[in-house]
Amino acid sequence: MAIRIIKSSERLKYEYEGSTFYYRRLSSKKSNEFQKQFTKKGITEYGDMGLAIMQYCIVGWDSVLDTDGEPVAYDPDLIEEMPDEVITELTGLIREGNPDSAKPSVEEQLGN
Repeated sequence: MAIRIIKSSERLKYEYEGSTFYYRRLSSKKSNEFQKQFTKKGITEYGDMGLAIMQYCIVGWDSVLDTDGEPVAYDPDLIEEMPDEVITELTGLIREGNPDSAKPSVEEQLGN
């Protein structure tokens, strides 16, 4: 299957145990920008860079709940509070060459 070019307006969908996450993939150009931003004197702050990448790539969610079971509105600052398993799954998805091989995009699911 062919690769698909990444646009910053891209919106893809990932479902995990009743929650839905909307994300965009990370282009090589954007990855390099993050690398430069978080590297000082040859040392890269990988933790801070990873969080910034997730805050850039995750663009929304539905059915995410707090510890009391109440819905939580999307807030990029809460991404660091998400379960590690979800972050691990999303990390793989944002680096895919062709998201069509895994799941249809939100645009495709909506018929746009």
